[in-house]
Amino acid sequence: MKPKKISSHIIPVKNQARAFRFYHEVFDIQIVSTPSLLKQLVLEQAPLKFIDAKPTTLKIHVKDHADSVQNHLTSYFVPLLETPITSKNKVSFKVHDSEENILEIVANV
Repeated sequence: MKPKKISSHIIPVKNQARAFRFYHEVFDIQIVSTPSLLKQLVLEQAPLKFIDAKPTTLKIHVKDHADSVQNHLTSYFVPLLETPITSKNKVSFKVHDSEENILEIVANV
């Protein structure tokens, strides 16, 4: 998947390593090493920050078409929470991430 924007770069997690792997593998978010050799996931030129907090709802806009998103989610065993919703030229998929956050993935028709 090719994410282009996310509603918040602060993501509530219970397990940072598990969340890092989920967002990198499922969303193909780029890993960048900082000068201190710390690895971060970067989207929209800003790092994702994983914090210890209660789950929330996030919206992620992707460049992909709906069919590709659905196939990608299936191949990573990420089940849909409900039937995808189509409005105008977009399709929204709702899923849980590895940390029980609800993700609304917005794709092109």
